[in-house]
Amino acid sequence: MEKSPLSFIIFASLSLTMTACSSSRGGNNDYANTSEYVTEKPKTNTVTNELALVQPSNQSENTANINVDSPFKQNIFIQPEDGTLTGAVIHIDSKGNGQSYNPVNNGKEALNELIINDQRIILFSSSDLILGNGLDGFKVLANKDVAQETPINGTLKGLVGGFGSQASYNPTEFRNMRFGVVNINDKSHLFVQGLLTPTSLQDSVYPVPRNGKFLYHKGYALYGSLGNYQQLGAEVVADFDNKKVQVALKEGEQQKLAFNADIDGNVFKGITNGIETQGAFYGSRAAEVGGVFYQTEGVDKGKNGVFGAVDKRVIRE
Repeated sequence: MEKSPLSFIIFASLSLTMTACSSSRGGNNDYANTSEYVTEKPKTNTVTNELALVQPSNQSENTANINVDSPFKQNIFIQPEDGTLTGAVIHIDSKGNGQSYNPVNNGKEALNELIINDQRIILFSSSDLILGNGLDGFKVLANKDVAQETPINGTLKGLVGGFGSQASYNPTEFRNMRFGVVNINDKSHLFVQGLLTPTSLQDSVYPVPRNGKFLYHKGYALYGSLGNYQQLGAEVVADFDNKKVQVALKEGEQQKLAFNADIDGNVFKGITNGIETQGAFYGSRAAEVGGVFYQTEGVDKGKNGVFGAVDKRVIRE
């Protein structure tokens, strides 16, 4: 994928208060269908240990202590009781400070829709999936992607990653999660949402692996601050033997940022050199992975981002 910066210029101060986000199904026939889980086919792709990610330099130990300036005051990736969509959203103010939320789960969610401040945003329509809009990275969001019954007064700009359809099986496409950034009238929101991997077998949906080490080979990320986000590549290693996640964000072949987290069931969180992250596994057998992160220390304090990765491959030791 060609990586290029995409800027969203924020002209006014941003409020710290945000109405909780959720997704809901709509009646427009152009909206992409979001069927229930489909049993995942066995994975055959493997990689050798030499493809494992480069460790973060001067890596610090992950800790449960949350930095005073962190937007992660609580666990935001929470398994919903009804088993539908969940995820996280970070609202960023004009000073780069963030607050995090778990999207409201009202039982009406659709994977390809996002609700922010009562505005329903169509992330991927059926036409987008047919035409391949966002296939190799991110689809650009604009006012045209807001549902007609919830119009906005102002401007929407954003990026959404996670292209893919649940209608057919393709291990290199996202079938169970969406992620990105949305600015509405200069208010910025990073988001991840999807169908969480269960922790036990549920209706032909296989749980998170108990062991094994996997590389998510195809991934994308956004990284920046104050509405100005750069598109990057992402690779994720999930080590279910040692309950660790390693995330590497890349600009071309050069690693730009790396951080780790601890796995707890179907979610993970951690702190590495002042970079705090939370995320989750999505789909059957943890086929996809995504999360949000925020820098609370150093010269890049206040920078933040979101990532998602797919194309899970076994790492052979």
